[in-house]
Amino acid sequence: MRKLAGRKEKKTCRRAALLLLAIAMAAGVFAQSRMVSAAAVKYTSRRAIALVFDNSGSMYQNTAWCQAIYAMEVFASMANEGDELRIFPMHDIEVNGKKYTSSSPLTVQGGRDVSEIRQIYTPSAGGTPIETITDAYNSLKSMDADEKWLIVLTDGEEFDGMNHEQTGERLTGLLSQYNQSVNLMYLGIGRNAASPVIEGSFQNKVVITNNTADVLNGLTEMCNTIYGRDQLPIDGNTLAFDLSMNKLILFVQGSDIQNLQLTDASGNAAGTLTNVYAPSYSETGCGNTGAYYAKMASDTSLSGVIATYEDVPAGNYIMQYDGSASSIGVYYEPNVSISAFLVNEAGINVMELGDEVYPGTYQLRYGLVDENGELTDSPLLGDRQFVITYSVNGAEQTETMNENGSIPIDVQEGDQVEANVEATYLSGYYVSAQTRADWPFPIEIKATPVYDLTGTLSGGQDVYSLEEVENMGVYRVELAYDKTALTGEELSKVVLDVSFNREGGPDYTYEIAEDKKSILLYLKYPGNDPTGLEAQKYVMSVGASYIDEFDKSISAPVGDVAFEIAAYRYALRAEIEAKSYYEIAKLQTADPIAVKLTHDGENLTVGEMERVRLDLDAGGLEYTTETDAENSQILVRLQADQSDAGTYKLIANVSGYDQIGQEVSAQDSKSIELQNYPLWLRILIAVLLIALILALIWFILNQKVLPKKITVYKTSFSVDGTEVTGNAQLTNYTGGKKRSGLTITAPKCPFNPLAKCGMSLDLEADSPRKVRSRDRVAMVKSVRINNGQNVLSYKIGAASFVKDEETGKFKKSGTRTKKEGDNALLNIRLSNNGKCTISGEINDGTGNGTPMNFSVSLRFY
Repeated sequence: MRKLAGRKEKKTCRRAALLLLAIAMAAGVFAQSRMVSAAAVKYTSRRAIALVFDNSGSMYQNTAWCQAIYAMEVFASMANEGDELRIFPMHDIEVNGKKYTSSSPLTVQGGRDVSEIRQIYTPSAGGTPIETITDAYNSLKSMDADEKWLIVLTDGEEFDGMNHEQTGERLTGLLSQYNQSVNLMYLGIGRNAASPVIEGSFQNKVVITNNTADVLNGLTEMCNTIYGRDQLPIDGNTLAFDLSMNKLILFVQGSDIQNLQLTDASGNAAGTLTNVYAPSYSETGCGNTGAYYAKMASDTSLSGVIATYEDVPAGNYIMQYDGSASSIGVYYEPNVSISAFLVNEAGINVMELGDEVYPGTYQLRYGLVDENGELTDSPLLGDRQFVITYSVNGAEQTETMNENGSIPIDVQEGDQVEANVEATYLSGYYVSAQTRADWPFPIEIKATPVYDLTGTLSGGQDVYSLEEVENMGVYRVELAYDKTALTGEELSKVVLDVSFNREGGPDYTYEIAEDKKSILLYLKYPGNDPTGLEAQKYVMSVGASYIDEFDKSISAPVGDVAFEIAAYRYALRAEIEAKSYYEIAKLQTADPIAVKLTHDGENLTVGEMERVRLDLDAGGLEYTTETDAENSQILVRLQADQSDAGTYKLIANVSGYDQIGQEVSAQDSKSIELQNYPLWLRILIAVLLIALILALIWFILNQKVLPKKITVYKTSFSVDGTEVTGNAQLTNYTGGKKRSGLTITAPKCPFNPLAKCGMSLDLEADSPRKVRSRDRVAMVKSVRINNGQNVLSYKIGAASFVKDEETGKFKKSGTRTKKEGDNALLNIRLSNNGKCTISGEINDGTGNGTPMNFSVSLRFY
């Protein structure tokens, strides 16, 4: 192996290396995705790359070979893990003592150590064989990968066995053929390099550089096209970007570069650092000698550090490193994907994978989206171009746009819809939605489904008073469409249909409830006039219509509810609260007369009190009024002087308006007396009169009086043992007096005319009037016996009297003196059922006495 060192650094070589570096950096994630819902889907494609390395003699005339090998090392170091790079030399090479050819290429894996590339040594450089391209293509075809790229890097003007024209034609045919199955990039180095025209089904690009300076631009354009990356503008060591990045690659070239890192303003690492690699120049060259290769040398300035970060959020960052940098490149792979989805006229995505699509007008919306699935127009995406191809029943149309947008599509039931969206961005990076395994096209338009609309009706009352209708008449309507409750904005698509079973019913209004889960239905007075609402029973029927997502109107009954509006009664009542007597001198300091107002047992509200007025008939008296709304009353103060003394009838007429605006009235009256003297004086006189009357009554009740009436209830009269029939006779009695006489006469004896007897009593009352008449007691003060010559003894009550034979007078039995027995001084107690008895003999002149006995029982009434 031959090593060359100490060659002079050339700027053109560094540029070439950087251009190949750009190709290497483009080997990042191929973010090929479609947004069916909101968020983008991120894919990592595995790439197979076949690189044809022109190591012909012309590449070793200067440092171009060293720059190419350095660039291939950088290229490989930036490949994604899992990518495979095969380097096909046009002439055999050796690496660390092992031989590689166009049929047995040098193979390196992305994400691993690729430093062996700098050990490429060409033992014998020669011409430019076209067969190496075919070998690379055949090998690439056999590789298992998501993407396959064939890259031809050559400075060849005439390939072996062909002139320049033949070379161009041969390359055109060959590369166009290969481009039918793989992506192809051709970089011709130098203005004299062959320039093929490639036409194929896959991506292709041909770049011919006129000089070394143009190689940088050409390779940069190619690498960005292949890998979807671009170079990020930097301001000193500061980086800023408005998109999150799948991958961010920092490449700092220079002397002794170390500790390369990227942090945010707080010093935190940016995303995830996945790889740090230090590429360096090659010292191998080729084994050819002679004047033709006299300037072959290594470019010892080619060294640096590559730091790769993944999943870096948008923001501002700072790049830091140690050492002396000769050039800095930052390459970014934005975290974007292609999006394509259908939305309806309301802007709602209807094209979730597996969902059915129904007739209507849709927008095929397309564009690039960020990691959140939001369409983005970030300038970091560079120039964009979209090709939208769609067909309805085979009628294909194609639209080309240079920005995110949408295309209207009208479809009917049974239509077959096919669509694809392709896009290029940055420097031509290509993505296609159709390459996605989950791309849902073609789509068959299904018949618009019709679902059931159901609902429930709740709330309200069974009976309303007229004034309650607008406050309490609230009903809740809950609806479901296809067994899913309607809420939020869906309720705004509902129209209620409300009807009543008879005229004279209420009006209504409705609104979405605050919780956005139901509709509130309110009863209202017809024409805002409560009096227009008739008191009767009603049945309210509620139906609903809903405009569904397909703009179809679905109607269904919700329910019926019965309620009654009771007859309105507003019973206004007025009550005069006043004393019955007022002293005129103290009228102004006395409590005012109050006209208390109520309706249905409740005080009037302040508002109701403001609507009432009082008309008081005070019998000609003047008065003032004051409304006490808090206590539901009107206060009245009378104005009077001494000449106004007398009795007055106050009549209060109150009128106003009830809660529904109807006029109502009430009346009350009360008699009062106005006098010039205080009421206590009248009371005192009345008390004295009452006392006098009571004393008189007491006197009368305690005055002693005789029974009202005395009668005979039992008579016994026998003459000579023979009983005489008939009742005794009572005469000369006046009842209820203090004194009265009483004459008791025996019945006539028909068989003995001489058989006569009786007595006359002088009675005096011994019981007060308050004692019942039958319970009174009479005192017998004197007794006179009729036909006394025939009477031997008599008895009154418990007192017995016997005739004195000497004197012929009667004396009380048991007395010791004449005076005690004198009937003129009697004081005999006679009560109800008292008995009087007379015993004697009838002297008929023969000397023989005929016995005679007479007794009578008295009853008081």
